[in-house]
Amino acid sequence: MTGPAPTLVGTLGTNYVADVDIHGAVSPTRDASWSLDWWIGADDRWHRPAAESVTRQTVDDGFPIVETSVRIPSGDARQTVYGVGGAHGLLAYEIENTAPVPFVVTLVVQNHRRRSQRVTVRDATAFLGDAPVLGARIPPARWAHAGSIRELDAIVTGGSARADPFVPFELKPGAACALLYPVTHRTTAHFALSVAPAPTTRAARAAAAGIRLDPADLVSADDVRNGWTAQLDRGLRVRLPDQVVSRDATHARVQAMLRATVDPDAADAAALEDWGLDPEAVSAWERLSMRDRSRASRRAAIADPLDALAAVDGSELLLTLRDVLVHEEPDGSVDLLRALPPAWLGGAIEVHDAPLRDGARIGFAVRWHGARPAILWALTGGPPRPLRSSGLDPAWSSAELEGDALLDLPAVSGAELSRGAATRSPTGGGFEFQ
Repeated sequence: MTGPAPTLVGTLGTNYVADVDIHGAVSPTRDASWSLDWWIGADDRWHRPAAESVTRQTVDDGFPIVETSVRIPSGDARQTVYGVGGAHGLLAYEIENTAPVPFVVTLVVQNHRRRSQRVTVRDATAFLGDAPVLGARIPPARWAHAGSIRELDAIVTGGSARADPFVPFELKPGAACALLYPVTHRTTAHFALSVAPAPTTRAARAAAAGIRLDPADLVSADDVRNGWTAQLDRGLRVRLPDQVVSRDATHARVQAMLRATVDPDAADAAALEDWGLDPEAVSAWERLSMRDRSRASRRAAIADPLDALAAVDGSELLLTLRDVLVHEEPDGSVDLLRALPPAWLGGAIEVHDAPLRDGARIGFAVRWHGARPAILWALTGGPPRPLRSSGLDPAWSSAELEGDALLDLPAVSGAELSRGAATRSPTGGGFEFQ
């Protein structure tokens, strides 16, 4: 049985992307020649996130800003990882100590190549082979290396890590090294990770030798969040009353956009196309095999979209949500909201710039007048076509390019419609059902 998929972090337009697993371990996605794990030496014991029962992880509202926390006495050790980009494919890597006492963070680098890689530290930047990998504000206070993670664990937890100046060494295949940094109470240690491929030419290797990865040069998580907000303000945009589906859809879009230049599958390419994310869709199509292109060009019929919506994730969620919101029939007609999840009853629904097969775009909004929905729609860039809404009122249809209509009661059971008490919608006009 496989565990949850790692979260991709990085920036658009490059293939400098990394995986962050559910315990906070980081590895480059394309050139996984190394991985970086983290251990915390608190005042009670050593805490290894991969082995702790209290490791928690969140992805910031679906954006690729991954926060992994481990409980320690009187606080948390909190790791945050997000992509910054640039020529070296930088990631910001932060370790925050929320406790009132200091701890030590051990950054564990493991070699996954089939050959040895030399580890050096120049100033405060650690190199693996010819590639700068980890930059800190200060050199490591202690360091160690061993032929396996298990041996390294014994050295570090046994207090035998070296405190003398760093001496370069060869890290054999499967071997690991530890770099130890103190983190004082209620402060954050900042690091810069480079996930760019190792240089391959003599000139590139010579240039890389002079690189210093400085965490002070990295932008903040707020800046990254604002950048992704701007990126997601294109193509198909939706506003739903279901915050869980909204967050998961944002996460799925971001992950598909990042995979587009690395290792997309057929569902990624189809979802990016259906959501109008054209540059990423083109990148994904270019990287698909002929078999996957054939799969991506077809849209499997979804017999029960509500069941499917509750069961899928990732790009399959995007494809299913698109089918629920804007379903195109072979005859060119469009079903706006072909099914209505009970959790959406009484809530505001908005769909903007949904691309259609002929290049037209359609948007619509649903507002509520008591228990009755009103639909407003606009079709641009193409000729009129039959519109309907099976999830709201199967009897309604229109062939107008734009308009509004007050519909009959939704096609859901009376029990669903009358659940709990109705409250005034914060958007004004209509009610929400709790």
